Amino acid sequence: MDSIYRSLGYNMQTDNIYAFILGNNKALSLAELAMVLKREEFIFVVLSITATVAIIKTDKNIFEPQKMLDRMGGIIKIIQLEKLGSTHSIKDRIFDKIKKLDTSSKIVFGISGYDWPYHSTHQINGLGINIKKNLAKARFVNLKEKTFLSSAEINRNQILKKGLEICLLSDSQKQSIYLGQTLAIQNYLSYGLRDYKKPQRDTKSGMLPPKLAQIMINLGSGSHQQNIFIYDPFCGTGTILVEGLLSGHSVMGSDSSPEAIRQSKENIDNKKLDLHERQRASISLFVQDAQSIDKIKLPQNPNLVISELYLGPPLNFLPSDERIKNDTKKLIKLYLNFLKSVKRIHSIKTLVLAMPYYNSDKGPILLDIIDEIDSIGYTRMDPLRGISVPAQFLAGFNQKRKTLLYAIPDQIVGREIIILKKYEKIVEEIFS
Repeated sequence: MDSIYRSLGYNMQTDNIYAFILGNNKALSLAELAMVLKREEFIFVVLSITATVAIIKTDKNIFEPQKMLDRMGGIIKIIQLEKLGSTHSIKDRIFDKIKKLDTSSKIVFGISGYDWPYHSTHQINGLGINIKKNLAKARFVNLKEKTFLSSAEINRNQILKKGLEICLLSDSQKQSIYLGQTLAIQNYLSYGLRDYKKPQRDTKSGMLPPKLAQIMINLGSGSHQQNIFIYDPFCGTGTILVEGLLSGHSVMGSDSSPEAIRQSKENIDNKKLDLHERQRASISLFVQDAQSIDKIKLPQNPNLVISELYLGPPLNFLPSDERIKNDTKKLIKLYLNFLKSVKRIHSIKTLVLAMPYYNSDKGPILLDIIDEIDSIGYTRMDPLRGISVPAQFLAGFNQKRKTLLYAIPDQIVGREIIILKKYEKIVEEIFS
């Protein structure tokens, strides 16, 4: 499969092959993954993309896989792979991996299959039980209905602490098979603390999921190697600010609502997250209308705007065409005023914004705003640039607008993610 590095003629002699288990929105997950790998200065080739996994060859090892995964919202597992030949026995290779562990205490292990056509759930369980019989002290964690173990099942059974998870994978063409060992899993307990268990929530205004906030931060920070300073001018309850701090960035938030600033402060001060103890980053919060942020002296000089814009009034059903027209007209005016204001703040170079769209039976109803955004002086960035993604996994990507669409099932208002860079015309003068 193509990649930007293969087109440059890069010949990668390496055995560093990883599988990244993708979240529900494949396009979002792939865009985030590519941006993170580029930011961390990996040279990589995408070997295969399927409905559940991206198999990628890299020029170097991932030395801190759990740390990498904890900062990503769209990836569920990171697995290190080895390619199997026709002469390899899967049972023997799994047994060899387990025998390398410390067998003085009881080993806990599981086996998962991703895009694995060769064994059913029942057969994978049979394979695991057969291996267990040849081990003195071991416990095998059976699969339930699916062919793979969830992060919750792995965590609950302490598989990565007391043993390992083996993964069986095949590529999109079913031409190569891999055996892998899970290195990192998504921390679902931490997401709970940062989402439905956080001190202040605002269900009426809509709540940006922490995972989506993480993805947006990664989409924006890909072009910045370090010294990232995030500004959210529609900070609400502070989800983006919290995720920015957890990623080690300085943050600044403002909102036209004093109540929102109070809620943001309380969520940042959440003792369960220990943000102030764990991060020595700068934090600024203040009340300000996003349409006139250029009129004041900002307390800091941010270089990156990450924000979920005001999505409009809460809805219980899809409004009439006339209501949608009137509501979107007001929203577009707000957004354009905001973008014009940000354009005058020289330190800000990149913006990643979540705008609303409406889910209808005829398809998504998107804001008629793209041409006006372009005319202000912004360049829309393609989040999937350099990655050849199979068409069946592009449902969340609008190629014409270069945006990513996100919505949970049955949601009336979804979010359209757009990446903008300020366009600064360079005039070259030649003196003779």
